Amino acid sequence: MPVVTGLVAATLVWGTVGAFLPIFGREALALPSSQVGFLFALQAVANGLARIPGGRIVDWAQHRWPIVFVGTIVWSIATIVLGHLHGFVAPAIVMIVATPFMATAFVAIGVVFGNLSAASTRGVTMGVYGTVLFLSLAAGPLLFGPIIQASGYAAGFTACAAVSIVLTLVMAAMHAEPLRRRVEVPLPPATPGT
Repeated sequence: MPVVTGLVAATLVWGTVGAFLPIFGREALALPSSQVGFLFALQAVANGLARIPGGRIVDWAQHRWPIVFVGTIVWSIATIVLGHLHGFVAPAIVMIVATPFMATAFVAIGVVFGNLSAASTRGVTMGVYGTVLFLSLAAGPLLFGPIIQASGYAAGFTACAAVSIVLTLVMAAMHAEPLRRRVEVPLPPATPGT
């Protein structure tokens, strides 16, 4: 369940920015279509280049949820910042810096889903992964589009990022609870004479 919560948190905010970027780029950033396309290209290159070192980080990590936590929080903060920017350079820098964090988070999520089942049920597990991924990518624009329409991109992006951060904190709490239980297990009293 924690990995599903992390996936929803990550894809909600990723999908909202991705869906609104073409319109946001023209309306709020006041960019020509060519520069909006260039923002997409920069994000795609940063995403692709981050997958190899990100995969190595995921392989080295003993626990993968902190990678999802950091990636989703960084992208959420970047989404809030992005909603307040204008022009081309500042949004491009934000996207180049923040995208590798989210790319690495998605690698970690994919690996966790891949490891959740035996080879015989891997198709079902990855089907659940794909379903949650695409439903959450679609849910972001559906849920936060009305806020963007009524109050602007900064408000909509901030609301979406806030929900994503809350879900990410819930995921972290789900992982912390089993650790806390192990620490609090009382030890039997010492035997006399030892």
